[in-house]
Amino acid sequence: MGELRLSEDATAKRIQAARIARRFPTIFDALAQGQLHLTGVGLLAPHLTEHTAGELIAGASHKTKAEIERLIAARFPRTEILAWVTPIPPASPASSTGQHAPAHVERVRRALSCLGRGRTQPPTAPAGALVHG
Repeated sequence: MGELRLSEDATAKRIQAARIARRFPTIFDALAQGQLHLTGVGLLAPHLTEHTAGELIAGASHKTKAEIERLIAARFPRTEILAWVTPIPPASPASSTGQHAPAHVERVRRALSCLGRGRTQPPTAPAGALVHG
């Protein structure tokens, strides 16, 4: 970091790229020839195996970060995220006409009273208190 005057982030990217390139030496060539950038190596690293390295490195060649992210997303879809999506029930007839259920109105009323303690006017200073403004 000191000798090359690199930031911690830039240094970490180079170390990560060097470590992964030891396992997959074609990365050294791709970096040296400008076919692949350090950020791209970092994105590819978790997905590189002996079976996928050649295809992924070739596919990421001369691509932007966003293009490499799309390449990875297409090749390795993340289906576990879909489990978090839950359907929203259809709106009830009362909510579509602008009317609210009594329980909803009461919850809103309680929330507002907690926030403002039911005041409609700003609090006033006690008699004799100095007010700075």
